[in-house]
Parts: sequence; C-alpha cells; structure tokens
Amino acid sequence: MRTIIFRGRVKETGEWITGNLLSYPEEDLYLIEYRLNLFNFRKQVEKDTISQFTGVYDKNGVEIFENSKILIPGEFTVNNTDTEGVVLYGSDELDIGFYIASMDRCLATNWEQLEVIGTTFDETINIKEDGNL
Repeated sequence: MRTIIFRGRVKETGEWITGNLLSYPEEDLYLIEYRLNLFNFRKQVEKDTISQFTGVYDKNGVEIFENSKILIPGEFTVNNTDTEGVVLYGSDELDIGFYIASMDRCLATNWEQLEVIGTTFDETINIKEDGNL
C-alpha cells in the first residue's frame, strides 16, 4: 500500500513541508498538517504548489512527488541522451496515473533508476542528506 502524503510551500515563509492535506476550497484555504515531536501543526500552503507523493523514491532515496524535475539517463531514453522530465498526474497517450513528461520518451521501468533534480515550482528547493525536503 502506497503512503499518501503531500507537500506544499508555506505561504508566509516559503519553506516546503510534507504531511496530510486539508482542503477548504470554498474558502480558498489549503493546509498541510504535519507532526513534530508529539505535536501536530497546520500551516497554510500555496494552492498551486501542492503535490502528491508518488510512493516511489529515486536512485538517491529522494521522495518523488508530482511536479518533480527528473534527470533521465541516456540509457533510459529513445535517443540515448540524458534528458529532463517532469512528473505529472493524469494521463498521456500511454500512461494513466503518475507519469514522466519529457522531450524524449522515458524507457525506465523502475523510477528508482532516475534522479530528482528539483521541482517545477522553485529552483531553490533543498534536498536534505536523508533524501527528504
């Protein structure tokens, strides 16, 4: 069973957090609830930055979320050249669910062969040594 968590950028500080999504669309309010030590906290996040965890980690153990930028090594592309892709949710001509959109078709059958290199929202996203944000 896949772990369902979300990440989003906090409106006030710009920091990235992960946790459970609480959505109140009628109020245009989106919160992520997370646990720190023994306490639960909620912070308002920017709606457009909310991304769901795919349940998969890259070759470095980094969580792959939708809207993650991915480096696809040439050995896993049609043209045998390294290329970048973006993880999306929905469907394209071959995939339904999470898929990688790129200029060159990704042939990797295991996303753990790929590498997260950023996000479509913010080039300054920091990946900690433990593989998380």
